[in-house]
Amino acid sequence: MKTKNIALALALLALPAVVQAQDFTYTTDNSTITITAYTGPGGDVTIPDTISGLPVTSIGDEAFYYNDTVTSVRFPTASSASDTLRSLDATA
Repeated sequence: MKTKNIALALALLALPAVVQAQDFTYTTDNSTITITAYTGPGGDVTIPDTISGLPVTSIGDEAFYYNDTVTSVRFPTASSASDTLRSLDATA
């Protein structure tokens, strides 16, 4: 029984964490960030190049889909952001 509990705990640790920070909900694999939702007040939104010290590498499906208060989405001009953002899902 103890072995099953340890195996379950290790499996849960391997799952991406869902976290809320700044105006975004995101997942992390402890090395990169995928933004999964925008939760802020709207208007002009700037995607950060990092969250909690990890690079934002992806904007997930429907991250802004249900938010009709967003007027624009901007990406940072820093070279690090253009180097790290690898995925922008079609329905983001």
